[in-house]
Amino acid sequence: MGIWQIDHRDPDVVELGNSDPKMERLIQYIGDIEVEMRTDYFLSITRSIIGQLISSKAADTIFTRLEALLHGDISALSISNLTEEELRAVGMPKKESRLHPFPGARSLHRFPRLVTFARFVK
Repeated sequence: MGIWQIDHRDPDVVELGNSDPKMERLIQYIGDIEVEMRTDYFLSITRSIIGQLISSKAADTIFTRLEALLHGDISALSISNLTEEELRAVGMPKKESRLHPFPGARSLHRFPRLVTFARFVK
């Protein structure tokens, strides 16, 4: 886990505020933000997607099986290389495994920083 920090004086945040008066008021009202979150964005979104599908106990079981299947290498590429049958075998619901749950996963490498004005500080 890391601490994700958004500083209201960061040039990207200032630019965002300058582009929208309502956003500027919100930025000034809230100020700096620190949020504890996973440092691996793809791992985090994978857990979230699975967690939103089913109960947390079942989601933990499926995620553990997915980790084992991929030998701990959970990445956009490793998941996009799995077949629907492999996803079903770890317990992914049929509907989601047909969607190959991460459409566009192969192109995620083009977005190394999803939020440009955020950075990890710890």
